[in-house]
Amino acid sequence: MSAGEVTQLSERSTAEHPADAGANVGAPVLRIAGLSVAFQVGRAQLNAVEDVTIEVYAGQTVALVGESGSGKTTTASTVNRLLPENGVITAGAILLDGEDIAQLPESAMVRLRGAGIGLVPQDPMSNLNPLMRIGAQIAEALEVHGLSKGAKTTAKVVELLDMVGIPEPERRAKQFPHEFSGGMRQRALIAMGLACRPKLLIADEPTSALDVTVQRKVLDQFAELTGKLGTAVLLITHDLSLAAERADRIVVMYRGRVVEQGTASEVFANPRHDYTKQLLAAIPSLSSPTRAPVSAVAQSAPLVTVQGLTKVYPVRRAARDEPQTFTAVSEVTFDIPRAQTVSLVGESGSGKSTTANMILGLETITSGRVLFDGHDITKASRAELFAFRRRMQPVFQDPFASLDPRRSVAESIAEPLKVHGVHDKVKLATKVAQLLDDVALSQQMADRLPHELSGGQRQRVAIARALALEPELVVLDEPVSALDVLVQAQILELLAGLQTRHGLSYLFISHDLAVVRQISDYVYVMRRGEIVESGTPAELFAAPQHPYTQELLAAIPRH
Repeated sequence: MSAGEVTQLSERSTAEHPADAGANVGAPVLRIAGLSVAFQVGRAQLNAVEDVTIEVYAGQTVALVGESGSGKTTTASTVNRLLPENGVITAGAILLDGEDIAQLPESAMVRLRGAGIGLVPQDPMSNLNPLMRIGAQIAEALEVHGLSKGAKTTAKVVELLDMVGIPEPERRAKQFPHEFSGGMRQRALIAMGLACRPKLLIADEPTSALDVTVQRKVLDQFAELTGKLGTAVLLITHDLSLAAERADRIVVMYRGRVVEQGTASEVFANPRHDYTKQLLAAIPSLSSPTRAPVSAVAQSAPLVTVQGLTKVYPVRRAARDEPQTFTAVSEVTFDIPRAQTVSLVGESGSGKSTTANMILGLETITSGRVLFDGHDITKASRAELFAFRRRMQPVFQDPFASLDPRRSVAESIAEPLKVHGVHDKVKLATKVAQLLDDVALSQQMADRLPHELSGGQRQRVAIARALALEPELVVLDEPVSALDVLVQAQILELLAGLQTRHGLSYLFISHDLAVVRQISDYVYVMRRGEIVESGTPAELFAAPQHPYTQELLAAIPRH
């Protein structure tokens, strides 16, 4: 982020959060005083949070920012008393309306969670019951706290789903979590967190999986809660632009400690700590230069051609008049040139990931075809498709979910090589060492398990595994959306370097348009399963033609 952009951001923060915004009137709703938290690992006690003091007043949003492992989520989990079994509060107090809830028995905390303290967690698949319909899970939250019963509950559930931007809320309420996209599952969690209108809402990366238009709608709802009901919001985020636009105060954490805090305008206009300055410098910018013109190699015949790709799903009908099918992708056509990055952007449920999965052969194709290096892989036999998969590999959003927790880094990277017939131990060890070097991980990482790595390190392992078979195409599905800005910048730089060295083609899927601008050669905008606009980043960002593209750009938190 340039100095000019920091100034603009500061001026906007001052306008949106004047000096008396969220004024400290009376006692704070939440006061964390001198909090320290440690984890018992074997015989050792590891300090995760040390001497943290934060206040959140009624009607105020306080953003807790910092890199992965800085202590943000541990602090939030401690407030809700949801630490892992090996976690313990070693010092300090947590005062909610003046009562130290750190001392409350678990029975009292059970009554307080949801009604007094709302929670919007980051990972929807770990926090939704896969065996219950979405509507039933939201209804349960309302009924447990005595806020609604019977037919009124059903109406309230539909209202909440509509409020967080889920289309066809009545039909969607009857579906299960696996029938929702990742972004829609996150919105369902947000609806649950808001259901009881709590006095304190803890939002832990609540919009990291959401496109900018839904993000804006959700955060507008947070603002409405703070304005009308005086709800206090503790927002944990790695998106500094979002924090600047939405928070009254910003608290910067680094290695378990608070290193800086103040109003949004103070922190962004005059950062004092070196770590805060690094965070600001790493924010992707919509005004950054676009990529250089493509080379002659990239202008040759495309590596991948997608023609009229369509995916239609059968739908379980709850009533006779409901449709029997749902078209997730409709007549999508585009090329992926060699050694270039093509991006698909659009809101959750627009068909981006479904398109990618059809190209990878992970979803059956209803109609259309995919040509890889001139060969129609939609007509390939199982043996031919197996061979083609050496040439195209995926990297998914959540490396923790895609890495086997029981396998070491070396075993995870070597797995695709073994699957495709490489079993020589010396060759495997040599290749793994080379791949670790390629993604800037030390050889000492080889024997570690996924839970012993940071989020950025796990994503590097996922990239190394994808490169093991020396593919020509890498499909990157939201590969940096869950990472803090410093690690995100490192991964994007890594991807650019690997592309230059190995001549890789990328299909990059993202809802972060600033990142898309930085990494892409060509961009396709998807909405409701169709491509509505395409062009170079310079063309799309300077003069978007379709109203939906204009809406996406208008919704981006500006810096």
